[in-house]
Amino acid sequence: MSFNIEIDNSYCYLDINKDIRLLNIIHQHCSVKYYYFIKDWKTHKPSKKLREIIYYSTENNKFKFPRGWLWDVYESLILLDTVTISDIRRTFKPIPLHSEEVSKLKFYPYQDEAARLAIEYRYGIIHHPTGSGKTITMVNIINQVGFPGIIMVPSLMLMYQTKEVMEKFFPEYKVGLVGDSEFDIGQIIVGTSDSLFLKLSKINDAYKNTWKFLFIDECHHLREAKELNTRYYDASMGIDASMKIGFTATPGDINTVKRRILEGATGGVLHYLSDAEAREYGIIVDMEVYILAAACDEYKRDQNDLANWQFEYKTNMLNNNKYHEQIRDVARSLVAKGLSTLIIVDRVGKHLKVLEEMIPEAEVLYGATEKDLREDIKERFENNEIPLLISTIVKEGVNIKNIEAIIMAGGGKDSDALIQKIGRGLRWKEGKDKLILVDFMFDDGILQKHSKERIKTYKKKDYQIFYVSEI
Repeated sequence: MSFNIEIDNSYCYLDINKDIRLLNIIHQHCSVKYYYFIKDWKTHKPSKKLREIIYYSTENNKFKFPRGWLWDVYESLILLDTVTISDIRRTFKPIPLHSEEVSKLKFYPYQDEAARLAIEYRYGIIHHPTGSGKTITMVNIINQVGFPGIIMVPSLMLMYQTKEVMEKFFPEYKVGLVGDSEFDIGQIIVGTSDSLFLKLSKINDAYKNTWKFLFIDECHHLREAKELNTRYYDASMGIDASMKIGFTATPGDINTVKRRILEGATGGVLHYLSDAEAREYGIIVDMEVYILAAACDEYKRDQNDLANWQFEYKTNMLNNNKYHEQIRDVARSLVAKGLSTLIIVDRVGKHLKVLEEMIPEAEVLYGATEKDLREDIKERFENNEIPLLISTIVKEGVNIKNIEAIIMAGGGKDSDALIQKIGRGLRWKEGKDKLILVDFMFDDGILQKHSKERIKTYKKKDYQIFYVSEI
């Protein structure tokens, strides 16, 4: 029996038959297993669990599975019989816009090559470092293919930032917003994943499902494996666009669960630009990392530290006044050297608000900051009117070239999240040849392990590392 796989913009479809081998193949390639730990409330010890996520379904007597796994399924099916592939996507016809504002841009060769591949294949990931101009690459593609289209982003701050860029280069067209209580359809829509997901049916009704493109900014959000599906995943799979391109600096390591889930939704990497290449182009700067011993009177550990790392995080970091004072002193030292400094934290009440009281000369940005105030603070920081900023939200995709020093005050070990945070300060500006990053080494427990993991990431990126007693 021969097999025919139909492909559309998000999914593949394969006729169901009674051969159990077919079900085994679909299940093998279109489900994900991984281990995770939970706290057993009876024993108060960690309990190892296995979770399986199923990404295929049946519909109209066909298997339906993510298009990104097409070739995995194909390679297994071809061992059984002949396989054909039918492209059932609607015709894709680029209509160049010839924008006068875009014509003033001089694209880097890698931006032109990434745009060419995106238009040719219409599916995949553009993997470029933070600060390399991924939004400008989107502009390049849009100018060549035309409208209508959607840009999905993970945050309100990035939504407004992206809208501003699109309006600058396509002033004669309407840029709509979906997010922050707005639902405004334009030839380009910029929307947050949550809002696009909640308005999915209305989005697909607009323009009669003729969306030319869906750009999934910071597409690594697709690969969260803790839930069956995330809204980022559901929205990206549910929007019927002829071209689906993900953009990220951190797609994750090959052969990991997270990378597999990401590629299921977007396909593989179409174009890659390394950090070293980006530095050669002069678009990002190098970085020096300074490691300080974290101030702590006495490191306290939970009896079951593997089961409850939150205890150590709260006790030895969030409630550690000496650590807060150390951050304050480091920040003031950097500002005294004339460096525009960003302090990155993850918690508002237990960290950002504490530091705000201790450093009254600093401004703060977090999720509840009103849009107008957020834009005002960002503009004043960029204009050197504010030397010091404390934030939970200036972590990902946010374009502030003025950052000259970053203090990693929030800890953590996730390498991808760390790279995104670092990226806020790597953007080049005139007179800036490097970024100064300050991190802390805790001397015990889980926070020490996390510190070591962050240092591994710095070493992997070939950043210069200095162990110092003061800044």
